[in-house]
Amino acid sequence: MKTYLKKIELLRAESSYSGALCIIESSLEELKGLAKGFLHLSEYEYFKTLQYEKRQHSYLLGRYCAKMALMQCLSCKDPSAIEIAPGVFQQPVVRHQGTENIQVSIAHGDSWATAIAFPEEHPMGIDIEAIATGNAQVIDEQLTAQERLLIRSSGLKAPLGEVLFWTVKEALAKTIRCGLMIPLEIIELKKFEEEKDFYLSYFTNFDQYKVQSYLIEGNALSIALPKNTKMQLTDLNI
Repeated sequence: MKTYLKKIELLRAESSYSGALCIIESSLEELKGLAKGFLHLSEYEYFKTLQYEKRQHSYLLGRYCAKMALMQCLSCKDPSAIEIAPGVFQQPVVRHQGTENIQVSIAHGDSWATAIAFPEEHPMGIDIEAIATGNAQVIDEQLTAQERLLIRSSGLKAPLGEVLFWTVKEALAKTIRCGLMIPLEIIELKKFEEEKDFYLSYFTNFDQYKVQSYLIEGNALSIALPKNTKMQLTDLNI
């Protein structure tokens, strides 16, 4: 299993918060061997109902990654004592005695997963996608004319530009707790910049947010957060 796990500082002009980021790559077989040790009883009972290996893999990836991030922010050191239950829109809801209002955002794909734990008063969202040609062709049809123009002017080549923009939109959609159940033009990008170690995106209709995006071993990873928060990720290697 490849693992990146680190606490992160979220700095604002008059306050600061702490969160945690986890990224993993792992096989289904490895995760199955660990499942009883990190799944809550209700999670394990649900896992046993999953018939298909792809669904089993994504479920274990997401839960394991989320528990690792959450334990960086909670006093709990037993991942099976933390339950991540689905909300009415399938959003992850953290249940644990003494949770201290910590929430989590989860994303997964193929053998990768990522999760970010954060205080409830400081909303965040995360997404990860493989940079693959097949993904780009489907995504391009969902982008606005403004977003296609931003990709061309940025110099990003296919499939990177399309996949990266999709993760940006997904991360914001999770942050505002609507998923992709809204017209995608509502979460249109208006500005896209390349920084030294990451990409930075801003939005037409959600000026209070920004997204920082990173490239990790063939994947695009995006984290949405309040625009006036400073978040620095270092040594983002697995």
